[in-house]
Amino acid sequence: MKTDTIIVETSYGPVRGIKRTSAVGDQFFSFRGIPYAKPPIGELRFKDPQLPDSWTHPIDATEAGHAAPALNMFTKGVVGNENCLILNVYTREYGDGSEMIYGPDYLLSKDIVYVSMNYRLGVLGFLSIEDPSAQVPGNAGIKDQSMALQWVRKNIHAFGGNSKNITVFGESAGAGSVHLHMLSDLSKGLFDKAIVQSGSALASWCNNPNKNWAERVAKKLGWDGVGGATELVNFLRKVDVEKLILAQEFRTDEEKRDWVFSEWGPCVEPYVSEQCLLDRSPSDMLKTAWSNGIPLIIGGTTEEGLLMYRDVTADPELYKGEKAYENLIPKEWNLSEEKTKTLAENLKSVYIEGGCPTKNEMQKFLDIISDKLFWHGMHSAVLGRLQVNAAPTYLYRFAFSADAKSNHIRQFLVPSEVKGVCHGEDIASIFKFSMNKEPTINGAEHRAIDRMTSLFTRFATTGNPNCDITKHCEWKSIPNRSSPPFKCLNIDDELSFIFYPESRRIALWDSMRP
Repeated sequence: MKTDTIIVETSYGPVRGIKRTSAVGDQFFSFRGIPYAKPPIGELRFKDPQLPDSWTHPIDATEAGHAAPALNMFTKGVVGNENCLILNVYTREYGDGSEMIYGPDYLLSKDIVYVSMNYRLGVLGFLSIEDPSAQVPGNAGIKDQSMALQWVRKNIHAFGGNSKNITVFGESAGAGSVHLHMLSDLSKGLFDKAIVQSGSALASWCNNPNKNWAERVAKKLGWDGVGGATELVNFLRKVDVEKLILAQEFRTDEEKRDWVFSEWGPCVEPYVSEQCLLDRSPSDMLKTAWSNGIPLIIGGTTEEGLLMYRDVTADPELYKGEKAYENLIPKEWNLSEEKTKTLAENLKSVYIEGGCPTKNEMQKFLDIISDKLFWHGMHSAVLGRLQVNAAPTYLYRFAFSADAKSNHIRQFLVPSEVKGVCHGEDIASIFKFSMNKEPTINGAEHRAIDRMTSLFTRFATTGNPNCDITKHCEWKSIPNRSSPPFKCLNIDDELSFIFYPESRRIALWDSMRP
């Protein structure tokens, strides 16, 4: 046995980890690929997660476990394995969850124990069938996360962590997941603080409309439509996982232009089951959410909408089409055609005619996308908390524009000549990306990493993000019962505590909502 390995006893059995050295030179213990649920294979495909069986001999947790099956964003090939319900624990203390993209190196320069988890994605994680006989109500991927949180609460003390001081954080889809856990009683009491980055459960993409996705993917794969829901599920369970993943994207151009963001995502479940996550819409759960009693950091980047730059470039009809602006008005508002046209004109007036003069029309259109897909949902989440005298809520706005070579998301999504801080750019200041160049010591990117990790880990430790970084610029929580505009910590090469600059745009969305 290697002298740099160590065995830790969990409630399910022993795991063997290994000592590693981070990109910034810190040593830490790494335990990767620890199962927190039974493998969701065979009859368990699409079903809610089940607790794992115990084991006697140490599991080898020195190497990375399987990522969930998904399309690789760069190669477009299928990667991962269905036996993916594992988590990773990284600690200095002992004495996606996949690391394919995100590494814990920067965070582990601070005094924390860090846990990442893998969960089911796409059709495997979010297939929902209305007929109870199929036993596939949906949201399995979020329920996976909840089961992983149960594991953390029960076992993290064995790795030097504090089981009574757990912070959950996520970005983009992960932010929507965190907010769902904050709203749902399924995850009640499983964590003590939350950080929500660039997303919320109130975002349109976190509320999947029922468009017969299950039937559509099954028929795409050759199902004859006979036998009802039970036969549909049986058919899909027998499909090779690679074929299933390759078939899971099939939105029409019309649906894309209506801003139906994905075929697969969280939904209000059609019936209540033992592990029910959502029995009603997230907006109806805000005032009674159990998490109103825990502190929250929430925020995003200045130009979130740049996420869609290549999509809009590839299909100019998204912003130039006859009904481009009408399509931005949420269909679930059920407005008349006349009212929809009026609101579309309001959007054009505020964003296009009254938008930033240095931006072209497409960039101004993407500002609408920033608010439609990200900022207005986060704003609404904040409003919901403030109305019930919630625990402290801290708002931030990430405005730091890093060297493009320091952020592969930026390189992949947006040409270098386009200005603005894209969706996902704040993550490069928290996690080490395997494809990014190392930041220069004491350079701007290095300072950004120290700034973000200091703020977030101080919050995770104490519930208050203020530390040496903010000694000249206190980050104050938003007063309960207050009204917008709200103040936020503007995170650039310097910190400033300012009124959120895009408040006028957000106010428009508030005024439009029925």
